[in-house]
Amino acid sequence: MNVPSEMTIRGGAMTASFAISTTPVARPTTATISVLLDEERHDAALTVVPPSIATLAFSARRVRGGSNDIGAITLNGAAPEGGIGIALASDSRLVAVPVRVVVAGGDRSVTFTAETTPVESEVAVSVSAANGERTVTADVVIEPPVLTSFSVTPATVVGGEPVQATPVIDGPAATSRRPRV
Repeated sequence: MNVPSEMTIRGGAMTASFAISTTPVARPTTATISVLLDEERHDAALTVVPPSIATLAFSARRVRGGSNDIGAITLNGAAPEGGIGIALASDSRLVAVPVRVVVAGGDRSVTFTAETTPVESEVAVSVSAANGERTVTADVVIEPPVLTSFSVTPATVVGGEPVQATPVIDGPAATSRRPRV
């Protein structure tokens, strides 16, 4: 902590303020700040605490199964030197996240990749981030693939010749899919 060695209470005023600069800490740190005027001294305790998780969010709240989503963890202050480890967990095997990520010293956030698995129907999965006593959660909704196009090749054919029909979906299928024709 940096505290000025002196300050001024201007004539006619009853108070004055001064800034105290702090640095990020890994564990709570308490200091006593003292002010002395003539022979009268007063102390105040100042406790600096480590940052905690402010938010956990995903770039897309809804994703096709089999694709990746980017998660972001934001702290309520800068990480101390050496960084802060954050434990991650998913409540379903359908979303895989790293076990641990680190917010580097001086940074306020970190991103990570969440890998999803193809699904047959829409599923909401909760991902949690924990550091110390603070845990936050965010949901990712995994959607099944949908039919995006259909074509026949060739588009014109002489009767009796074969034609190739191709339905296309926008993500990998969780299991074999049987579009109705």
